[in-house]
Amino acid sequence: MAVGGQRIPSAQRPLELAVVDDNALFRRTLIRLVGRQPELTMIAEAACGDEMAALLAEREPELLLLDLEVGAESGFDLLPRALASNPDLAVILLTGHDPVVLQAAAVASGARSCWSKSDLRPLLEQLARLGAAPAPVLR
Repeated sequence: MAVGGQRIPSAQRPLELAVVDDNALFRRTLIRLVGRQPELTMIAEAACGDEMAALLAEREPELLLLDLEVGAESGFDLLPRALASNPDLAVILLTGHDPVVLQAAAVASGARSCWSKSDLRPLLEQLARLGAAPAPVLR
């Protein structure tokens, strides 16, 4: 449901996520972890920028988890493409590097935040709390 341009999670359905990461093992792990959170559901995945564009043309996730390094592509380069296709899309950049160093650049580029891939469980727990809350999500 959208209210004033903001998507509001319904108590009847989970927060819909998509992931863009070139590492298939990481995507599978993330999908498995999301599956353990009833307030979240993974609706799409992509391994590169072209696949991301296709999935965003077909699906409307509420949140995109975007790897900072997608093969030869930068998440900072893919972020404007994602937001151009859906300006209301919330994006969280994921990195194997120190997210604190990248946080300001991520937010300045339009991402909601930047998280370390090693902190997936706390990230998903926070997203699950937001998905269960009767309030605007992430934006």
